Amino acid sequence: MKKTLSLLLAVLMVLTLLPAAAFAEGSPSASITVDKTAVSAGETVTVTVSLDNTIENVMLAEFYVHYDTSLFTRGTYTVGTALTGTDVSDKNLAVDGTDLKNDGTDAAVQKFSIYTFAYPAGGTGNAGTIATITFTANADITADTETAFKLECGMMQDKSYTDITVETSADAAVTVKAASTGDEPTAEGYTVSMAKDKNVIMGETVSIPVTIGHGGDVTVYNAYDMTFAYDASILTLTTTSIENATLITGKGTLRVQCYGDEKALGEAFSLTFTTAKTGTANVTLTAAYVDIAANAADKDAPAATVTDEATAVTVNGYPVTLPEGFTADESVAQPNEDYTFSEPDDLYDYTIEVTVGGKPVDVIDNDDGSYTVPADDVTGEIKVTVTDKAGKIFQVILGTDMSSEYPTAQYMTDYTATLTPEDGYTYGVSVTIGNEEYKNFSVSENVYTIPGGDITGDIEFIVVKEEIPKNTYTVKFEGTGAGDVRDAVLTVVEGSNYNFTFVTAFGYDYEISATMGGEKTEATFAGKQGYLMRYQIANVTGDLVITINKTPTHEINVSTYVELDGKTVFLVTANGELAEGKTFYYSGTPMFYSEAYQAWCCLVVKEGEALTREEAISHVQLTTASFVTLSGGYDVNMSGTVDINDAQLTYDIYNGKYEDFNVVSMQKFLNADVNGDKTVNTADAAAVISNIA
Repeated sequence: MKKTLSLLLAVLMVLTLLPAAAFAEGSPSASITVDKTAVSAGETVTVTVSLDNTIENVMLAEFYVHYDTSLFTRGTYTVGTALTGTDVSDKNLAVDGTDLKNDGTDAAVQKFSIYTFAYPAGGTGNAGTIATITFTANADITADTETAFKLECGMMQDKSYTDITVETSADAAVTVKAASTGDEPTAEGYTVSMAKDKNVIMGETVSIPVTIGHGGDVTVYNAYDMTFAYDASILTLTTTSIENATLITGKGTLRVQCYGDEKALGEAFSLTFTTAKTGTANVTLTAAYVDIAANAADKDAPAATVTDEATAVTVNGYPVTLPEGFTADESVAQPNEDYTFSEPDDLYDYTIEVTVGGKPVDVIDNDDGSYTVPADDVTGEIKVTVTDKAGKIFQVILGTDMSSEYPTAQYMTDYTATLTPEDGYTYGVSVTIGNEEYKNFSVSENVYTIPGGDITGDIEFIVVKEEIPKNTYTVKFEGTGAGDVRDAVLTVVEGSNYNFTFVTAFGYDYEISATMGGEKTEATFAGKQGYLMRYQIANVTGDLVITINKTPTHEINVSTYVELDGKTVFLVTANGELAEGKTFYYSGTPMFYSEAYQAWCCLVVKEGEALTREEAISHVQLTTASFVTLSGGYDVNMSGTVDINDAQLTYDIYNGKYEDFNVVSMQKFLNADVNGDKTVNTADAAAVISNIA
């Protein structure tokens, strides 16, 4: 350990030669305080050394209390919790020429060493008490003297030994009163006093020394019996034993009884407490009896004079460490109450980590730049650390025909968007940021760039797109299939696509060709729906002439079969190559196959205009349905026998007795053409008569 301390001192001495600029801003700070500003000979004063702020990566640290040995004798000490591995040396260090002197006097000045040894891992120094040391004013002081406890400190913060600072706080001044000469009035008998008022933070241990003195020339005591009262809702007693003493505890009370060997006047013992909640609590001496052993045989211990009956302990909330720029309404957190803090109102988004008592906790993001540590988690020191810092994200609205790799923009990152102009249009582009006009963007080859430092709000690219006026061209249809075109628009705008449709008829093949501005162009098939065919000519740049030619693929014929009263029965026949299993059907009904006609056939009854071949073609399709073959013969009524009734039925059909196929089927109507000449007349009836057996 001595070797380590020597190394630290050597480093500190070297760094004292560096200019002030060598030390980083925000370096560690320590302070020294006393619990009394005036003491009499034989009385004690408690000196507290504290670390004022939380410091990371403490490798080594030393704190020296300078005091005047002609005025004080060092007593007991207590180690605080601020520094990891803290210890206190048990002897004064030697005096050398660099020691602080006592305001120009030649009195001996010694240093009392407090050190921490966290090397090599490093540790966290937390704001709070490093150590407390008691000093007793010497009994031979002949004149009132003003003195001060002074602090010298050094700290090494990282393994590179590059961030070492030495700072001292204001001195802790004390007036030491001269010993009594016997001429001035003094208190009779023993005196007992409590320590100076204390200020602590939640979770910190507070030590309250109790001092025994005497108004005369007595310098020792043997026995005492003292009773204390304290606010147990704020303070929790942690003193469990005092040397040679009996402790009797109650709710908010403590009685300390001690007897035995002689003890020197001064600090008799210390009471230690931990804090349960914030507030101010008095630790009050309610009764005190002190005596010497010589009186034990025949006297009661007399009541001591209480010169300072109470120590007020003020408990503040837990300390809070916030990153630079972060703010909060309160600098300390109250136990079990929500604690809210806010990130800087700037153009960055922060990722934070919060610890309470050194353990990570989840905080509530209030979506307004503030965060809340829930009340249930506020149980210790709060430390907020920024783990990541990134520019704020803003929304981007792109104008017509603009695109970007990124849907949002970020502060301090350049943003680019690309305009892809459409042929035949002019463009005007303007930009707003945060709804304010922005002109400092740059443009190169239709790429628009906004510097990251200017991205302070939502971005909108406003594009005004105007069409350049275009020519209009005519469209003309020609060819044998031109009449099959449906709902044709006979003009087209330059640069647009022209679409047209036509209806195909069964039994025809179609051929499509086109010219644009007199030059051959392509008409592309675009799909079909039933018999409706769709074609397109892309990017029209001249007048269109579209030729549709159709050629028959099957022979469809229509002839008059028989005249009825106001109606006509037409014979429809169909011929052509058919795939295996296929047959013709007409309006959803399979056609008959006639061996006499060597064709498929059916009859259509129509009133008024004649049935045209084109109309018949539109009703003829192919099907896989079964069909009936008409083999010819004279059994018109299909009774199985050729007799006079077959001639009668033929005659009646010829004379229009049956106007449809409800009574006499289409097959019987077709049977009536017994001579196969595709019409029914008297010759057919006579032919039946000739063939009756």
